[in-house]
Amino acid sequence: MGKKDINYVWTDKKRTLFGWPLSFTRYYLTETKFITQRGFFSIDEDEIDLYKITDKKVKRPLFQRMFGCGSIIIFSRDADTPTKEVHCVKNVRAVSDQIDKYLNIMRDRYGIRGRDMIMHDGFHDADGDGARARRQLGHHLRVREARESQAAVLPGNAHPEEALVLDVLPDVRRQIAVDLRGLPVGDELAQLRRLHVEEALLLGSERRLRQREELLPVG
Repeated sequence: MGKKDINYVWTDKKRTLFGWPLSFTRYYLTETKFITQRGFFSIDEDEIDLYKITDKKVKRPLFQRMFGCGSIIIFSRDADTPTKEVHCVKNVRAVSDQIDKYLNIMRDRYGIRGRDMIMHDGFHDADGDGARARRQLGHHLRVREARESQAAVLPGNAHPEEALVLDVLPDVRRQIAVDLRGLPVGDELAQLRRLHVEEALLLGSERRLRQREELLPVG
């Protein structure tokens, strides 16, 4: 695909020494995609759908700024290109504003807002968001179980296991309510709860056993 074959709204080359466009990397912004084209005889292209972009930032190092250039770091939910650097292009602020303009148009077209990009999207990067949510759930349960296992060995607590289960499960429900699509469902969630509860009960039993051994008379 050549330059004449792309219906772009902006294009520029990656610039090198003194801001000269002496490279074989060219960037294109269309109304729906951001395209990077590399090579001379053999050309490689990669594309990012604009609605998949989650964030971006502008970098203006001193040497680039001296020649009116800057770089843009693009963060996206694209599986192949989660991070892209648009390196050393002219009028970087104007380019960033153009990306924002067409990005918002595409988000409006697909009904996507910032909250939808942060929460789990059923069609993009499900494994990444799901794994993050499961890690958060596991951490929350471990903290809760550590507290309850300590309370289980206190005098007067005749039913520590029941207290643990009754206290952990409501927190699990609250965690699920945050984002059901990002958490394990069905048997996976049940197994996760059972695993953490069993670990906490085992920890409490070991501590009670050590306390009894310490209270036994010596001699």
